[in-house]
Amino acid sequence: MENDPNEIELEEIRARGGDDLTAHRLIQRLRPAWLLGRGQTSLTNPEAAYPVVYVDGVRHGGLDTLVTITSNQIRRMTYTGAADATTRWGTGHPAGVISIETGREPYPT
Repeated sequence: MENDPNEIELEEIRARGGDDLTAHRLIQRLRPAWLLGRGQTSLTNPEAAYPVVYVDGVRHGGLDTLVTITSNQIRRMTYTGAADATTRWGTGHPAGVISIETGREPYPT
């Protein structure tokens, strides 16, 4: 079975991820392209853009927040490109979104 390049499921985390890793190390090992900058995304800002991290549907922050999430908390991770991220989460995602599901109950809306 071939792995989806935009998704990391629990089975793959258990089989290929290893124990006691952070979300950052898992992604670095299994889907390193998710962590790459997307180049200059604005004429007024020359810096590269990086994906925004969401945990259980709530904005968590930048890539640096991935080190605070351990592999035993993760049920599934997905990468969503900029266009689809804008449709789902609104503007401000020029490099897309890394979404992490922990299995905890989501916040009520």
